[in-house]
Amino acid sequence: MGICLSCLRPRDAYVDEYNETSSLLRNQHNLYSNDYLQEEELLKQQRQQELNTIVNELSDNLIDVSSFLNNTSNNSVTNTPNFYPYEYNTTEKLKVLNDVEELTAAVKDSCKISFNEPLYLKF
Repeated sequence: MGICLSCLRPRDAYVDEYNETSSLLRNQHNLYSNDYLQEEELLKQQRQQELNTIVNELSDNLIDVSSFLNNTSNNSVTNTPNFYPYEYNTTEKLKVLNDVEELTAAVKDSCKISFNEPLYLKF
C-alpha cells in the first residue's frame, strides 16, 4: 500500500507541510544550508543577548560582599571609617561589651528594634 501511495502522490505538492505522508528524514540535503545556519546563529545570538540582559540587571542590584571581607589590613574605626562592613578586633569588641553593660535598662529598651515584616537592607 505504501508503495502505491508514494508513486501516486505528486512530488512537488505540499513540500513545506508536515503530514502523515511526509518523510520523517526529509530535507537532509538542506539541513545545513546557509538559511538554516543563519537562523541557528540568530537564535544563538538572541539567547546570548537575553542572558546578558539578565546578568546586567542582576549586577545592578547586587553587591560583592567578598571584596569587603578580603581586605587583609587591620581596619579600625579611627583609621578607615569608610570601609563597610567593619570588623572589630578583640579589644574593640570588649570595649563595646563593657559600654553596653554600663547602659541603663531604659536606654537598652529604647534601642530595641521591633518589626512585623521581614527586614531587608537596601544599598
